[in-house]
This record gives sequence, C-alpha cells and structure tokens, in this order.
Amino acid sequence: MKQTIRFFIFVVLIFFLVFLGSIVFFPPWLEQNNWFKTLTLLIIAGGLIFVVEELLLGGLSKFLEGLDFQERMVYSFGKKYQKISEQIDEFTRQEINKEKKSNKYIPNIFVEVSDIKEKLRYFCEPYLFFEKIVEQTEANLNNAYVVNLLRTLDYPLGDYTKQHHPKKPKDKNSLKSEIDKYLDVIKEKEKFLNIFPDHDAGLKPEYKEKIPENKIHKYEYIYSNLQFTGSYRWAISDLYEDLKTLQNKIFLIKSEAGHGKTNLLCDLAENYLIKKDKTCLYFSTRQFNDIGENETIEEKIIKILFGTNKYTFDDLISFVKFDKTKRTLFVLIDGLNEHRNLSVFSQKIEQFLQRCTFIDELKIILTCRSEYFDERFGNLISLEKMSVMDIDKRRFDERIPQVHRKFLISKYFDHFNIRINLDHVSEQIQQQFDEDKLLLRIFCEAYDGKPQPDFLEDLYRLEIFHKYFKVKQATIPDLKNTVEVVVTWAINNQHFSDIPIDSFESGVQLRLDDIAYENIIVRKDIKKKEDVAFGEGEVVNFVYDEFRDFLIASKILLIWDTEQESSKNLINTFSDPVCRISEGVTKYLCLWTIKNHNYELLDYISDFHWFESKFVNSIFDTPEDYINEKEISLLKNFFLNGNYAVNILRNLSYRNDTVKYSILNINILFDIIYGLSEKEYFGYLTKIFNTTDIYRDFDFRSISMISFLSIKIQEAIVNKSSNQGKIKNLLKFLAILVLVENKNFLKSHYSVNIHYLEEERFPALMVLRELREDVEFEVLRSALTDVIKNFKIKIVKQELINLLEFLEGTYEI
Repeated sequence: MKQTIRFFIFVVLIFFLVFLGSIVFFPPWLEQNNWFKTLTLLIIAGGLIFVVEELLLGGLSKFLEGLDFQERMVYSFGKKYQKISEQIDEFTRQEINKEKKSNKYIPNIFVEVSDIKEKLRYFCEPYLFFEKIVEQTEANLNNAYVVNLLRTLDYPLGDYTKQHHPKKPKDKNSLKSEIDKYLDVIKEKEKFLNIFPDHDAGLKPEYKEKIPENKIHKYEYIYSNLQFTGSYRWAISDLYEDLKTLQNKIFLIKSEAGHGKTNLLCDLAENYLIKKDKTCLYFSTRQFNDIGENETIEEKIIKILFGTNKYTFDDLISFVKFDKTKRTLFVLIDGLNEHRNLSVFSQKIEQFLQRCTFIDELKIILTCRSEYFDERFGNLISLEKMSVMDIDKRRFDERIPQVHRKFLISKYFDHFNIRINLDHVSEQIQQQFDEDKLLLRIFCEAYDGKPQPDFLEDLYRLEIFHKYFKVKQATIPDLKNTVEVVVTWAINNQHFSDIPIDSFESGVQLRLDDIAYENIIVRKDIKKKEDVAFGEGEVVNFVYDEFRDFLIASKILLIWDTEQESSKNLINTFSDPVCRISEGVTKYLCLWTIKNHNYELLDYISDFHWFESKFVNSIFDTPEDYINEKEISLLKNFFLNGNYAVNILRNLSYRNDTVKYSILNINILFDIIYGLSEKEYFGYLTKIFNTTDIYRDFDFRSISMISFLSIKIQEAIVNKSSNQGKIKNLLKFLAILVLVENKNFLKSHYSVNIHYLEEERFPALMVLRELREDVEFEVLRSALTDVIKNFKIKIVKQELINLLEFLEGTYEI
C-alpha cells in the first residue's frame, strides 16, 4: 500500500514539473484556447508513448540477451527444438522400458525405509520445497524434547520459539536470499543450546535463575532430563543438509550391490520427473563404454541420443532455457561402477561434472556402488555443489513394515506374471520373501510364464534355482559356459569368493561383464590388498551364496558321472566342517541325489557324519514327485534310530492334508507310531515329545513339544482353519499321543477361547475331551476308531475306548 501511494505521488510530481516547465519555457501556451486541457492531454500522451517505448526496448533487449537471438528465433518459429523435445521424451521412455524388460527396474516396489526419496525431491524442486523444509524445521525445534520440558517450567523461551515465515522463492537469486535470511534466524535459535552445560544435566546457573520460584521443585524433578538436547541439534543438522541439497547441482546416491539404486532412479524418472513434465534423460553407464579417448561426456550424450553430431549439448540447455515451463534439464546416469574402463571414465565424469556446476539449467543425478565410489570416484567428493547420499547409512530400519510386505510381494508377482493369490501364500513364506528379496526375485523369474502352484506353502529351492538358471541361459548369451568356467576355477583352487577377474581370458572377462550387469548370479567387486602399495583389483563374487553352493554341487555331480574318484575327493574336501561352503554343498548334494535317484552316490554320502541331518532337511525340501519308497524307508529309520526325530515329527505333522501331500505326509508318522512297542511308546516317544529347545509359550517359557502340539492342534480345530480331512488327521494325531506324558506339566497363560491348559499331565487327552464342543461327533468318532483299530499297544487302545465311551455319553446322538 505504501509503495502504491509513493508511486502515485511520484507520478503527480513529474506531471506537475512537466506542466510547470511547459508554461515557463513556452509562454505562448497561455494564449491558446483550452490551453490547460490541451497541455494536459499532450503530457499524458507523451508519457504513455515513453512508457510503451521503454517496455518494448526492455523486452527486446531481454529477448536478445546472451547473444542468442538467432536461437530464440529458431525456438519460436522453427522445428529444431520440437524435435529435441520429442527425442528426449522418447529416449527416456525407451531406456526405462529396457530396464523393466531386463528386470533391473520393477515398478512400484521401492519401499521407503529411508528419507532418500524425500531428499531427491528437494534437489529436483528447490523452490517448491524450501517452505516445507522451513516449516518442518520450525516444528521440530519448537517440539524438541528439551523445549517441551522447559515449557512445563514456564521458562521464558522468547524468540527461540518464534515462528519464521519465509517468502516462496521464484528463482535462484531469491532462493539464495531466503536461505541466507533463514540461516541468520537459525544461528540465533542455535544459541538456545548455550543455556545447557557442556557435560552435565540441567541448566547453567545464570539461566536457572529465570525459572519461576513456584516451578523450582519441578525443575529438581526433571533436572536429569535436561541433558537430552539431541532432537534440537538433529533438527538444525538436518536443516543445514537440506539447504545445501536445495542449492546443489549434483546428487550422487551410493549403496552396496542390490540395494535398490536402479529401482530408485527409474522410479524417480518415471513416477516423479516425467509425471511432473520435467525434462530428463536417463542413461546406463554401460552406454558410455565405447566413449572415445578425446570425446567428452557431453558429446557422447548427443551421440547416444541422436546418433549424429547435428545437435550439441548446448542445444539441450537452450531448449530448457527458452521453455520457461521446463527450467531445468535433469541428466540421470545409473551405475558409474559398471563402466569397463573405470580409470578413464572417472576422469571424464569428473570433468563433465565440473563443467555442469556452471550451467544454471542443468542438474545431475548419479548412482554408484559404495566400494567403487570410495576407490575409483572418491575425487568427486571435492566438487562444489554436490550432495552424496548413502542409502545403507540412511536406512531407518532394514525391516519393511508389515503393512508394506504384502504390497511389495504383490508388485513382484504382478511384474513377473505370478498368478498365485497372496492369500494362498503361507505366512512363513511371505516372511522369507520379506527377509530375502533376492530369493523373491529368483522365485519370480523362475516361474514367470511357467506352471505355478495354486498354493505356496513350500519353497523347493533346488527346483527354483534349477528353473531360474535355465531362464537366465535363455536371456544371457553363453551364460552356462561362462559360469561353469568360474565354478570350475573355484573348485580347482578351493577359492569361493573374491575370484580375481584376471584369472580368466579376455573373452570370459567380457562375458562376465555382461553377466555382472544383471547383478543376480555374479557381480564384480573391488578387492584391496593391504600389504601391497598398489594392491587393488577387480574380483568376481557370486551374488547369492546359496546359489553358488547349488552350482558347485551340480558340478560335483557332473564329475561323478565320469570321474567318481575325483568327485569323491571333492566331496571329502568340501564337506569337511572347516570348509566354508560345506553347509550349502552337502545340502545340495543330498537334494540332487534325491531328485535324480542317484542311489550309488546316496549310498556313498550316507557314511558321512552330516548325512542324516542333511537328508532329513532335504527330503522335506523336495517335491513329492521325486520321493519314492527308498527315501521314505530311510526317513522311518532315522526317526527310530537317529537324533532328528523331532525334526521329522514336526515336518510330518505339518503335512496333515493328505490331498495336498499325497506321499510325504502325516500317514508316515502314523505308520511309524503304530509299529512301536509299549516300551518304545512310553520310553522313546515320551522322550521325543518332551523336547523343549524350540518350543516356547507366549510368556517365553519353555514348554514340552507334546504341550505345544496339543495347543496348536486345538487352535487349528477351534478356529476352523482346517478342512474335515485335515481335522480328522489332527484328531488321530492327538489320539495316538493320549498317554504321552508331559514331564514339565505345562503352566501357560495361552488360551484359545475355551479352557486354560494348566498342569496337565496328558495334554493330548485333555484337548480331546475339550474338543467335544467344537468338532462334529462323527468326525471325532471316526478318528478315534481308526486309531483303536490300528494301534498295537493295549493300554493306549483301552484309554481311547474309554474316551470314546465318555464322549458318546456327552454328545446328543
């Protein structure tokens, strides 16, 4: 308002001076008719002409600024920049789609477990997010823990809690101006921390005096808490970082291999920049592999983009400069570490970034693996206007929130055409996928477009890895031979990680580059040699250790067919507990022998100390199509004579649906127990069922296995989570165990909405009595009758007959 009044007074004053000057210097005006009106109109007309002239000249000078008049005319009336715009949009879409097809980018699966995505938004749109950063900082400072504590003491906080309301910046200069103003505000607010002693709790004496007398008693109570100033300090620290991000020109994201850099960058391009009509170019570093010795990054970008030197990099900058709706060109380069000649590329990228810092209309976003960045691109840290964010260090929590887990798995399923309903995937497998994203990825790729089960309750890893390897062979040229070369070298040298890449001929090295780009079977790493002055080189590692063990076991099996003695030597060496791969290799040797019915090899490895445990685990990790009487017979023997009866019992009791599991199921357990003598039943079986190592109630107190199973079966039946066939099998299982004594006498607060299990000597018997209210009598009677008919032990049979008579008396039949 004041400015308007001043402007009006200025215009009136100018008019008066011109009017007065006209009369003084040209007196004849006074002799004309209507001289006052005529002179006034002439002065106004002259003033308007002057204003219009100045506006035209100002606009024209603006249009001609920077000596780019010709380019502005081309932009306004030619088709050059229209073609540039169309090519940029089309190129980026094509590159994003390539990443989707290669499965390096799986849309909508980047789950934010850090603030990295938010920081990228700040970087991309500084004018938009400046106000938000200020508001967020003000809120964090005003609600900091120590600030709230001081409020309870009625401490005079003064300007420390005064809200700052900045203006929204419109350009680079106004942004810098507003940031400088706010930094001055923050420096004042930072002085708030001076009221606290450096290494003690409470307030400094001179500040303690400001607390009202009626609050001193409360101060003594909360005194020790006035040392926790962390939230206030963190808010200021975060602000400084965010304000730098707003003004920086380069944003580099680093992390370990497979931690989502490509997914993050593609997601930013597709779902943020493109959707907000920003001009962005997305490149994979591999596209720069053939960059010429004297070629710049800018020249290579033009060659990749247009395939010709008809355009220049300056043309791209001019396009966003002339188009006021664009403002900025975003260049995204993924995977700096994937260039074949890192020593040359690191220099070229550094020179490119140095030039970019002087171009107002350009912003660069890069990704790189952490170890490669530190060793090969560490010089970039010294560049001005650059933010470096480490995804791994900024994670709030490695675990994905429960609410996101199903969403993430469903997105993987959608991308890879997995048609299994998530409600048909067991909770246990969902948890495995959540904890092991690489396993989820391998499973999805293995079954993409292949027959899939209706229900997913078991993960047969040998099958998954075998299918997956076949799928990758179809998409990566010469994969099988190249991987076999690496596996053979690892076996011959007994060296299973950090395999020097120069151990292989150049052709294999080039193929390893292509395979490593997929980052799912092998990857390239940098290996330091601390005891050598220039001890640094590239090595090859398997991305997934278990997949490596699968491949090594497969190779040993192949050698068995032609050179048994050599294969035996390898088995002896690699199954030794001191060998780091023994756990995985012995597992997959067992799995392969079961699948292929290689009984000669099975007989050989059965003499090893590890065989029993590996076999028991492996048989339940094998599809039933591969199980026959030989394996079942071995399993029964291990139950009766081995140390893994608990494991066998738990797995067989889990397979109580004999329609779904037609071969390896609970009936095998029934057969085993039906054949027990009375001594074995009350001795051996009671000992097995009183194992407490892995069974705990909800108060984390150990309980016996018999009690645990009784509770779980009771829960499944009461909650109607099983069909009639499963319920009958569960009831039969309980009936078999009616006289298995609980040596611990369960004391638990666990409840399934009927009665508590407390101090019960025979849990299975008690549960059967209780279930009369929740199970149809015909199903219960049929289950008990089957067991009575098949059991040999008279005392157990009699107990079941008595129980049946008791139940018949309580049912209304």
